[in-house]
Amino acid sequence: MLTRRDFGLRSLGTALLLPFLRRFSQAAGQPSDSQNGFPAADYTPYGYLDNPYHSWALNRSGVLRSCRGIGFGWHYPVGPGGYFDEKKNGIYSTFLRLGFQIGDRRLWEMEDFHAGELRCVHHSTRLMQHEVRVAGTQFTCTFAQVGEHALAVRIERTDANAIPIVVLAAHRYELGNSEWWGGDGVVGEWRATDNCLVTRSFAAGTVFAIGSNAIPQKQMFYSGEGPFSVADTGEKASQTIRYAHDPLQGALAFSLARGHALDICIARGANRNEAVKEMRRALSRVSDEIDAKKKSDSAFWNSAPQLEGDWPQHWKNGWVYDFETLRMIVRRPIGVYR
Repeated sequence: MLTRRDFGLRSLGTALLLPFLRRFSQAAGQPSDSQNGFPAADYTPYGYLDNPYHSWALNRSGVLRSCRGIGFGWHYPVGPGGYFDEKKNGIYSTFLRLGFQIGDRRLWEMEDFHAGELRCVHHSTRLMQHEVRVAGTQFTCTFAQVGEHALAVRIERTDANAIPIVVLAAHRYELGNSEWWGGDGVVGEWRATDNCLVTRSFAAGTVFAIGSNAIPQKQMFYSGEGPFSVADTGEKASQTIRYAHDPLQGALAFSLARGHALDICIARGANRNEAVKEMRRALSRVSDEIDAKKKSDSAFWNSAPQLEGDWPQHWKNGWVYDFETLRMIVRRPIGVYR
């Protein structure tokens, strides 16, 4: 039995041998998953998205990481425990997270889904796609970075069921442990003229705008474990405030129609106008960005080595995770070092 460490020590021989094993398996009648692009499988529903703009020395843009439930967001300037001590150097973390109400079911934590109701069908450095099948409904949630300063999710419903689906786009903004930047609190407001939530620190920190290509049914600010605690109250808060390092949490509620795509975006800027401008720009590019990233993933995996045949599925998935990690940390050349 090979451990991952032993497997890594034999990586050169494995890399040389795999193309031949792959051709042999295809010749023996084993179809290649890569012919359809990204390898089809059930993947872990959490991980990282590549932020190609981020560099600790040249441009501290932040790390894109999944959060609890279905969602992604930034750790700025780095992820938990990354590089140096985040307890001293962490500036903020902010997330865009999804919750769903389908009939009487409320889905917020991973534990709220029954077996087979939630799958992660695409897990690359560029895209993370969840597939949800609950009570006869079916939809996908695809997360992707759009430019340096925006993160978007596209939610597409593909079933013909009449059951209504409510989507809660929840946003969390929490200042880091550093006392020298924005440590006095966070304020949030609903901007009806811009159709978005805006959150910012008291000090001259980053401003976030959260909006969509649809008009929300309700906007709310909440505390506690989830937005469903206030979703049914009928109250529409227009402004809230949190002091020191207490997180600010807000949400927008949308109706997910059959055959339509709901695009939700969180964007950041140096001030409110820049954040709203970036949000609008990103919303206009969601389709193009997702299509381009899917084509990039397909082009890579149509020529990359894969484990095929009767390998255990978790070995096949691990192979994908390792190659996607390499895609994330090995950058394309941009010039000649001086």
